[in-house]
Amino acid sequence: MKKLAILLLLLPLMTSLRAAGAENMFSMTVPETVRPYAVSLLEINAPESGMLSLTLEDDYLYDRFLHQEVEEGSTILEWDGLITAGQAPQRGRYTVRARLEGTSGEYECTLDIRIGSPAAALQYCIPSADTVYAGQEGFLVNYLMTVGGEIMYVRLSEADMPDMPIKTWSREVADDLPHIFSWDGTLGGIPVPEGDYVLTFSVKNSPQEPFAFPLQVRADAPEELPVTLTDPALFLPEEGSDIWECLMQPVTVVDIGLLQHQNILSAPDSASSVLGTLHGGSHGVLVLEESENGFARIGTWRQEDGEYVEGYVPVRKLKTVVPNAHYGLVVDKNSQTMSVWQDGEMLGEIPVSTGLIAKNKLFRETLAGAFLTTDRSVSFRDEGYQYNYILRIDGGNLIHSLGCHLREGKFDYSEQMAMLGQKASHGCIRTDTRAGENGLNIYWLWTHIPYHTKVLVLDDPENRAAQTAALMTTATPAATITAEPVTRLPAESPAPSEAPDPTVLPTPEADPTPTPEPAYEGLIGFRARGVRVMQLQERLRELGYYTEEIDGMFGTATYQAVLDFQRVNRLSADGIVGEKTYAALYGEEALSIPTPSPTAVITPSPAPSATPVPTPDPTASPTELPTPEPPEETTIVITLAGDALLGSEDQLRRKENSFDSVVQAQGLDYPLQNFADLFSRDDVTSLNLECVLKDNSRDKTEGRLYNFRGPTAFTGILTSASVEHVNIANNHYIDYGYTGRSSTRQALSDAGISFSGYTYTWIFEKDGIRIGFGGIRETVWKQDNSLPAREIRELRDAGCDFILYCCHFGTEYEQNHNDLQTRIAHAVIDAGADCVVGTHPHVVQGTELYNGRPVFYSLGNFVFGGNLSPSDYDGLAVQLVLHFSRGQFSDGRAVLIPLMTSGVQDGTTDFCPVIAEGEDRTRILQRIFDDSPAGTEETILF
Repeated sequence: MKKLAILLLLLPLMTSLRAAGAENMFSMTVPETVRPYAVSLLEINAPESGMLSLTLEDDYLYDRFLHQEVEEGSTILEWDGLITAGQAPQRGRYTVRARLEGTSGEYECTLDIRIGSPAAALQYCIPSADTVYAGQEGFLVNYLMTVGGEIMYVRLSEADMPDMPIKTWSREVADDLPHIFSWDGTLGGIPVPEGDYVLTFSVKNSPQEPFAFPLQVRADAPEELPVTLTDPALFLPEEGSDIWECLMQPVTVVDIGLLQHQNILSAPDSASSVLGTLHGGSHGVLVLEESENGFARIGTWRQEDGEYVEGYVPVRKLKTVVPNAHYGLVVDKNSQTMSVWQDGEMLGEIPVSTGLIAKNKLFRETLAGAFLTTDRSVSFRDEGYQYNYILRIDGGNLIHSLGCHLREGKFDYSEQMAMLGQKASHGCIRTDTRAGENGLNIYWLWTHIPYHTKVLVLDDPENRAAQTAALMTTATPAATITAEPVTRLPAESPAPSEAPDPTVLPTPEADPTPTPEPAYEGLIGFRARGVRVMQLQERLRELGYYTEEIDGMFGTATYQAVLDFQRVNRLSADGIVGEKTYAALYGEEALSIPTPSPTAVITPSPAPSATPVPTPDPTASPTELPTPEPPEETTIVITLAGDALLGSEDQLRRKENSFDSVVQAQGLDYPLQNFADLFSRDDVTSLNLECVLKDNSRDKTEGRLYNFRGPTAFTGILTSASVEHVNIANNHYIDYGYTGRSSTRQALSDAGISFSGYTYTWIFEKDGIRIGFGGIRETVWKQDNSLPAREIRELRDAGCDFILYCCHFGTEYEQNHNDLQTRIAHAVIDAGADCVVGTHPHVVQGTELYNGRPVFYSLGNFVFGGNLSPSDYDGLAVQLVLHFSRGQFSDGRAVLIPLMTSGVQDGTTDFCPVIAEGEDRTRILQRIFDDSPAGTEETILF
């Protein structure tokens, strides 16, 4: 949570900025860089006592994070870098504005600061309940770390001895994604004694105050509530009713998967027609009557058009759930507001936007009724917008932020902010990002609302009827369900409703059917996230392939589950969900995971990515290629890494610890063994080849400080790790004259590895989408700065939809990129390139979004045989995920992957790079951020 306290002692401030106003009578001192979740000291010098306000501002944010009295003179404030609702500002430049209202007047001063990357901390930690039933599942804690690779401690103590843990769990959290801690009230399989306990969560070496939750452990089992008739007055609040009482009532749901559909039948007969559908697990229903043949008559608002219907579902599929006892949410579709309730009191209201129906899209109506919160995730993208802070309440319907664009590394919500307070979404509940009453906004909800919190959505039948009628005046939507609007809940009597029968759907099946929702919309691959991934995980879980959390993040577990499904179902096993895999997943003949023994599923190492074989002989200009019709949606994944020096200097080659000797002893697959899996899952892996491939030392260019060479057989290092492309536009391509350059190109071509640079270009093609590659050295650019523009124009003329251009520039071992690098990168983007990748400095440098296109000024070294005693092991890989719609580039993201060039960092090297973790990862990201003009993100959206 946000922490800003007054210290009674004056403490020295270091590396600080000072701002003064009103003739130096009022001043403020702030550190140059403030890290969220770390302690920063602010000094206020006030000419008189008064009310102090501090705001953090830029083009996309205005937040008053302090409003309190201060005394005349100097006051030291301790700030954890968080703003209202305990939110960490995005990295980048901001203005801090200080205002003091005193009896003599008002004072103001401002200061520009940088918000840095967050320190290791828990972004949220939310228990699902206050009671744990020993030996029973059900209690969980949702948590999210600000950075990965850190240690989280969970301590269990008796309530009267909170400082004496009886159990400590130590968890290394590998990423900054949502996770769940669960406990069944036992230790070592033995139930702990009944009583009161405290469960504490903290992060190693973090100044953040631990999260402490009181718990009661009980030996009995939780009461299983029967399915009973629902009192309509307690289902949704009517005028004058007790809202909190409605929020605390148990809710009846269909006990099937969260993304599965349950048919609502027109009669208590499985062969009867279907009135509509509802989702399982979290969609509450009114139980109106139990019939004699195993069916219950229910009332609910159906998925297809949001209309209220009454029909039948099997009683055996219903269960009663007790909602969270402390929180509740009420969404009023008429006023487009959400009221937030805690322990019987309303904390305040938040403006929202619910679903707006459109022609042939009545399903966009936000359903009225009672729902339960379930999964949460970080973000997803849809139609060019990014939506953040996701809480799922009903299948694919979510509570989330307004949609935003990423500008200068920051979220710009302004476009959808203009529609806030009116219907505008596709069915989800878009929620205000600005902090309102009691600091309430979507971020507050995301970091406070527990699992199974009840959400009541109040209906607006008159508005919905008017909107539907307006659509009908132009055209009647095909296959639309129509019904008379219902203006009130059914009476308490369980007798059948006298409301007009709605039009039925001609679907005879009554059992829930997992449906591809939505229909196939393009590839789903590694590092994808959002609702489509949730649906995929749910389906894989139903078939027995996936057992992890449904978190909407396509990580290693999801990838392995897809691979297993593809192998069992005799599909091409590439770990990517394409059209064939998608159809098989949701088809009636989808094979579940074999159960007799684990060996029934063959699990060799991941198969190479099913990518087109690159053209083995690039030419100086692009050639004419056939143009197949591209699919509706295509995703292309490209992984970039820095300098690959696959060899040694001639005088060092025979040393026992040289790169050549190590590879000869360990094998060609040794150097890149830790990245082979990552590289095999993308479409293209591209490195900078920082050496010549040649089997003798003849024609060595004399007078150079270093001449690097590896044997031509070392192309096997690249092919063993699925590297498809290298850049040759660098200063070591010329180390062995013409014969060295010719030998290098021939060796690469013989191995099927494509290359670009030094007037060579390459085009990669997938599904009719063409990606162009080119490159230039800084020295060549100084001689002919028009060369990139010519090559980029030729690639465009050859039909390239996205162009990636490598620039070998900058000063070796300089931590910050220079003005010339900026000039060259901007010129290349202005000439039409879509991404600039920098190499040469041998250290990591910053990133930039220039005109909406990413620039990576230096990736540093990757696998580097030229230095036996390195002093800097930091490097960077970048994975680009490019989305194309109808043959046009629509949007992309770049995921930063910090790495170490050696598995040992003791002044020697093992030539085997590894993905960085913990403090190493944090340090590398901080170095990149410090050299990024507008800050950066670990995932850059463009």
